[in-house]
Amino acid sequence: MDPGLRSYTEPWLDTTTPFGEALYYITVTYAQLERGVLRERVRADMERARREGRRIGRPRAVDRPQVRQAWAELEPAVRAGAIPVSEAARRLGVGRAAVHRLLRRTGDARPAGA
Repeated sequence: MDPGLRSYTEPWLDTTTPFGEALYYITVTYAQLERGVLRERVRADMERARREGRRIGRPRAVDRPQVRQAWAELEPAVRAGAIPVSEAARRLGVGRAAVHRLLRRTGDARPAGA
């Protein structure tokens, strides 16, 4: 007996017969075609957005309004060395690199004592 897939609840899903195997491969081929078409559409839309000058991808953490607002409160303490960069990152919900980017944007990149 050939190994195959047989569903007891779905009679059409049976790859142990020649017809079932053919149906399985037709379905797989159609799924691959759909994936390729979707990939082409996404790439075309991304290229169009780039041509229009839009930024592609997730917004940077330092550009989020809630991060900027919280940073305004934390920045003096980070610059004074009262709060380490890692603690500021934890409080902001971002990585340490994002805190360093915020420091660079708003002045000297090195907090006091660093």
